[in-house]
Amino acid sequence: MVARRSGTAVRVAAAAPSYIKRHGEPSSPAELADHTCIVHDVGPDSDMWSFVTPEGPKDFRVSGGFSRQ
Repeated sequence: MVARRSGTAVRVAAAAPSYIKRHGEPSSPAELADHTCIVHDVGPDSDMWSFVTPEGPKDFRVSGGFSRQ
């Protein structure tokens, strides 16, 4: 069996304007811990999201009231 990369998946952080109006817009990825995120359960550490910051790539733990498998 040979494994080959077939591509990459890109994710973006997005929110509905009505959510931002009610809860405010996070000014940094670290603030996502205080927001309700949709966490796609893809295994351990699904609640760790990676972002590219001015200091380079960093992981941030998010909180989620919603979980999707």
